[in-house]
Amino acid sequence: MAWKGAEATVTKEGATVRKKRLKKKYRDAQLDALLRSRRTRREARILRKAKAAGAPVPELLKEDERKCELQLSLVKGTLMARLVEEDARELQALSAASGTALAKLHAAGIVHGDYSTSNIIASRTPAVTVIDFGLSEFSDSLEERAEDVLLYRKSLREKQALFKPFCKAYERQFPVGTSVVRRAEEILKRARYAER
Repeated sequence: MAWKGAEATVTKEGATVRKKRLKKKYRDAQLDALLRSRRTRREARILRKAKAAGAPVPELLKEDERKCELQLSLVKGTLMARLVEEDARELQALSAASGTALAKLHAAGIVHGDYSTSNIIASRTPAVTVIDFGLSEFSDSLEERAEDVLLYRKSLREKQALFKPFCKAYERQFPVGTSVVRRAEEILKRARYAER
C-alpha cells in the first residue's frame, strides 16, 4: 500500500512505513539531492526531538540521508479528518488531545507547518498521533505557532465547536498558549479585513 504526496511517497511495509522524498526533475540534480537530503535530516531531527518531548509522533526507526528515506513505526487508526466528516462521538476528546499534542510540539520548539485533521491519526480515544513532518521547522515564532493553530481550525470546517476544547487543552498544556491563540485570532481578523 502506498500514498504519494507532493514531496514524498509513503509505503506501508509490515509494521513500518517508509517515507521517500521524491526527485524533482525541474531542479538541478545536485541541488535537488542536497535539498532532499537536508529535508530528510531535518525531519528526522524533528521527530526525535518531538518524541523526546513526549509528543505523540511515530517512532523514527531508521534514517538514510543518501536515499532520502525515513523508516517509521506504523500508526494504526483513523485520520481525524474522516472522523470530523462522520461526526464521530469522540470528537470533543480527540480535539482536546490534538490541542495537547500541538502544545507539546510547540513547547519543544517545533512548528508543524501543516497541522490539520488530515495529519492526525486517532487510535484510542482520546489518543492521537501527529504525522507528516515534511513542512516542520524548529521555531519559537509566535506567528508560526499561531499559523499551526489556524490550520487546525480551518481543517475543522463546519465543526468549529471542536475548536474550543482544542484551545482549552492547548492553553492548559503550553505556558504561552493563550498568547498564541490570541495571535491566531489577530491573524484571522487581518485576513478578514484584507478580504473586504
